[in-house]
Amino acid sequence: MGNETPAGTMIRLLQNLQRRAEENGLAGRVVQTSRAHPPVLVLINPDIHQLSEEISCKEVNPGDWWLYWSWGGQIGRATDVTGAVAAIRRVLGTRP
Repeated sequence: MGNETPAGTMIRLLQNLQRRAEENGLAGRVVQTSRAHPPVLVLINPDIHQLSEEISCKEVNPGDWWLYWSWGGQIGRATDVTGAVAAIRRVLGTRP
């Protein structure tokens, strides 16, 4: 927002998703392995640690940020946190 860098926007949006995901039973952390790689949100099913997913965030049009699965498929707009968490919970097999 305002003078926020693209990386800052990605981190903010991924942290918003992380908060909501954690409220819905997932464990997560935003990580950035180097400046050359964009940040991702790693989410884990705490009941089955083998079930995890890396969520990325990309700007597809100015101001229009989308969330993506690790394999490149779109999850949805980064502003639709509720819809994204529902989709992620289905993939990670968490209980309602």
